[in-house]
Amino acid sequence: MLQSIASAFGLSTPGSDLSSTLSESMFAERKTVSHGFPSRATCVDVDCVQGLCAIGMENGEIKVFGKNGVERLLVPRGADPSRVNQVKFVVNQGRLLSVTGPKSDWLELWSLSEGRVADVLHFREPLHRVYLEAGSNWIYACTGKGNLYVVAESTFKLSGYHVMWNHVHSGKRHTGALRAALEHPVDASKVLLAYEHGFIVLWDVKAQKAVRHYGTKDRPSGTLTGVSWHSSGDRFVTAYADGQLAVWGLKGEEKPQKMLSCAMNVGGTVTKVEWETTSEDALVIHAGAPRADDATGHFYLSIKGHKVEKTSCFDSPITDFACVRSNPYSIHVQNPTHLVLLLDSRSRRLSLPLAGLSLLPRPPAISLHVST
Repeated sequence: MLQSIASAFGLSTPGSDLSSTLSESMFAERKTVSHGFPSRATCVDVDCVQGLCAIGMENGEIKVFGKNGVERLLVPRGADPSRVNQVKFVVNQGRLLSVTGPKSDWLELWSLSEGRVADVLHFREPLHRVYLEAGSNWIYACTGKGNLYVVAESTFKLSGYHVMWNHVHSGKRHTGALRAALEHPVDASKVLLAYEHGFIVLWDVKAQKAVRHYGTKDRPSGTLTGVSWHSSGDRFVTAYADGQLAVWGLKGEEKPQKMLSCAMNVGGTVTKVEWETTSEDALVIHAGAPRADDATGHFYLSIKGHKVEKTSCFDSPITDFACVRSNPYSIHVQNPTHLVLLLDSRSRRLSLPLAGLSLLPRPPAISLHVST
């Protein structure tokens, strides 16, 4: 009896020769658990419905955190993984998009339940960023050459729909990289296209044409770095490399409604901007880098609203940030509760109290380095 059980499991019994059953592979080192980050963090996103946070890394891996100690390391296929340049949740679906590759030309779809890449798309152009609104059927892929490609979210297949840069701009000057393709919060058939060199259009997906051009008479001269809709859909904000922020009305095409700037960063770079709404205010949250001649060398996070204006400075570059919303849909008031902020190889979570944002502290950093 003992002999038959041992044989079934490949085990030895008393009196058998151990050397015949043991092998070197049985004593090889294996990774059984990963605590911390083995590589530099590069990007972050959150799924506020399922309570998940994903952080991409330079070595191609992705760390996913959840509630109550839930944690998973997503390891890429292949012997030569590449830096993760962006992570984006398919909200409340248990799936995650990642932009990776030596030329940032691969879009991967991860299954979080299985911990593996479920599908992958290769582009002939480098991807700048992908956009997918909660509940939307379409993934908008923006490329460094200024072109837009559309991927069906349900099948993860490229549709035949695309917008080339010269369909938007008839001039001789190239538009630069397509920085953003944002669905209108109210009318999903309209998409805001914002380009590196400052060209901004409202694109009608059904009519396949630009229905509005912004900045036809006056627009900021700096390189465009980011854009975000107000939840009402009647205005949006754009960010620039010279430290400026411009607020545009949906119907006011000729020039911005107003210009904003960070008092301590005029001439610096705004690296990312998000327009978040609460029940009491509309908050423009943006991160930036110092001017070249700024002796302090401080990187900053600023929050501007009608009732509050707060700025926090950091010694390390701000790699990325993501807002934790109470509601994931852009058409509704988002009521952000927290902000996940990546500072180089560290992470901070800043509390955003809704009652006037009474504090914006510099909390202690959470080390992301792998434990030894």
